[in-house]
Amino acid sequence: MLSYPSRWRCNILLGLDYFQLARVEYDEKMTDATDVLLKKRRKVGKWPLQEKSLLTKFIVPLHTTHC
Repeated sequence: MLSYPSRWRCNILLGLDYFQLARVEYDEKMTDATDVLLKKRRKVGKWPLQEKSLLTKFIVPLHTTHC
């Protein structure tokens, strides 16, 4: 699932990102994850947000005051 924020959940994006950061060479066991990711990609090259954390509903933008 493609979720934001991904604080305490594991998903295919975090898994693939880990392997990229660890400089792990591509392995055929990664095929399922990359297939899911490519199937979800929209024609414009972006991915839909499938799930938002409940925490995002409580984020309030901060306003700055100018003196």
